[in-house]
Amino acid sequence: MPKPAKRLPSDLPRVRVLRAVKRLGFELGRDSGDHSVYKHIDDPDRFMVIPRHSRVKRHLLQSILSGAGVTEEQFMAAY
Repeated sequence: MPKPAKRLPSDLPRVRVLRAVKRLGFELGRDSGDHSVYKHIDDPDRFMVIPRHSRVKRHLLQSILSGAGVTEEQFMAAY
């Protein structure tokens, strides 16, 4: 029986989210105002806009990952 995929936690610390984003091949493109923009190293058309809050909620992270073409499983493996 296959092991079930880990579900995203409901409330994640921004520091750990950013660490996982970097492991997935994204680097800081710009950091201004209330958001940071991370662009993929190999494909600059893929990017993530991450709010500069201390914590990131699950539903917001799901939207960010979806827009960047990253699955929850990929994120949790890097998290």
